[in-house]
Amino acid sequence: MNHREAKRENQRLQSDREELVDRMARAIPEDGISEVFPGLFLGRSSQPTEKLHSVFKSVTAMSPLQFQKQIRLQEARRLMLGEDLDAASAGFRVGYEDPSYFSREYKKLFGAPPQRDIAQLRSNLEL
Repeated sequence: MNHREAKRENQRLQSDREELVDRMARAIPEDGISEVFPGLFLGRSSQPTEKLHSVFKSVTAMSPLQFQKQIRLQEARRLMLGEDLDAASAGFRVGYEDPSYFSREYKKLFGAPPQRDIAQLRSNLEL
């Protein structure tokens, strides 16, 4: 493989990776990570699953579960801002059954509990 072919192959692989992440970002909030990655949580080692996990992590800099969590929390934030939902309702809509757990995870990602974060975002929008 010459330099030009190698460069073309790298570009194709990068494009494939970006498409994979984009498709997963759209599918995960709806279906959940175990539906998008069947077999990922079966507890047995499989080369394709390990390869997929490693490619996923190299592209997103996070594990599939971390990615799913971030997508869900971002969607909950959008729901609280755009649809004026309370934290428990938004958390439930994106798959969190325990409001306390949702609030803890939200604070880890956004640096403030949901209610305070949304109030701050709204006040910033008013400026």
